[in-house]
Amino acid sequence: MDTEQLKILCIDDSKDMLLILVATLTKAGYVVYSAPTPALGLSIAKSLNPDLVLLDIMMPGTSGYDVCKALQQDPQTSRIPVVFLSALTQAQNKVSALASGGVDYLTKPFTKDTLLDMVRRYAVNKTAPGACAAPQGAAAPGAAAKGHGNFSDFKLSVIDGFKPDAAGARSVLALQPADVYKLAGILAVTPARVARFIAGFAGRKYFPVINPDDLKQGVLPLKFAVQNNIAAVAGAGEAALIVLGHPFNFELHEMIRSLLGADFEFAVTEPANISALYRLNEEHGSDSQRVPGAGGIVIEEAALNRLRTAVKSAKNEMNEPRVKYLTGKLLQVLAEEKPAEIRLEAQGACYLVKTGAPGAYEEFARFNRTTGNMVLARLKALGGMDILERSKPQAGSFGIVRSAELSRLSLATEGGAAGESLVLKPAV
Repeated sequence: MDTEQLKILCIDDSKDMLLILVATLTKAGYVVYSAPTPALGLSIAKSLNPDLVLLDIMMPGTSGYDVCKALQQDPQTSRIPVVFLSALTQAQNKVSALASGGVDYLTKPFTKDTLLDMVRRYAVNKTAPGACAAPQGAAAPGAAAKGHGNFSDFKLSVIDGFKPDAAGARSVLALQPADVYKLAGILAVTPARVARFIAGFAGRKYFPVINPDDLKQGVLPLKFAVQNNIAAVAGAGEAALIVLGHPFNFELHEMIRSLLGADFEFAVTEPANISALYRLNEEHGSDSQRVPGAGGIVIEEAALNRLRTAVKSAKNEMNEPRVKYLTGKLLQVLAEEKPAEIRLEAQGACYLVKTGAPGAYEEFARFNRTTGNMVLARLKALGGMDILERSKPQAGSFGIVRSAELSRLSLATEGGAAGESLVLKPAV
């Protein structure tokens, strides 16, 4: 998107600072509005819906923290990213800024380049489907913190592992941390393969999918998490595990550490897996042909008709956004990663989801019993099977379309002491 299409609102009680901001950003091609008071800033934000707000903290009457909270609480302005600009340098000030809903914090005085880098990072069209600013931070000098790895070493590891041709190797070496997922195009692999490789390099767990049931609310400010592609999920015991889409953004690591007040354990997934979680409630309709969370995959009309029929005779939980999303991820993995099969196996209080072949399975995810039952029901309905029959074996099939290519999938269920299990795989 061209910068002239983006609107920036600057709220600061210092006229000199406003002049600097307006001059710098206007010269860079942005449409810039300024407000010397919090009240005027809130009014402009509500009427003009800018793409980014640059906000001072210390202002007469109303602090920047309160302005940010007011923006977050108003449905008209809640999606506008807010970057704080302040001369306050204590860590607690940054924590308070992020906790109030800000996405980042820039300390005054700052250089023109630093300001423009910050604006480019967060000034995105927030009304575009799935718009979410990807973190652009690079590794700090000497940043090779435990478990993070060094980005230069990572690129050498990529070349050693994937062995691209000379042109590909040059492209890999030229990558910046923020562009790490361009590896998918350079190496002709999926973003999931890139994320899995990053996780292996960093010695961290890879999440092929994040179960919405496992999200932990209140660990990090929601706005901050959405803008930076972060999800806090249930970890060992009471601890939260922070799942990152861009683990080489070491500046982001420091911001998370400041918010939590301690070091943290992190895992890795591709950014689309996280952004999809925050868009679940945007999914409408019970039988959308497009598969939520599965890229360009659509389901054949005949299978959707079977789903519509099944919905009329059963509770509607199989069409809840989280169930549609998790089912879609299974179809995406089958279509893109091409494992021999996916097995959903009843085990105690959960369903263990595995990919691969008998004797060589890898754990994909765990669903609680309720969610697992609904995912099975949705798949069975698509395959033309009786969703109420859970003891006798059944078989079915349905088609999916990806990149204009129709693929047929076969399903088979089996009973067991722990409950019903299902195998999903390409039809022979």
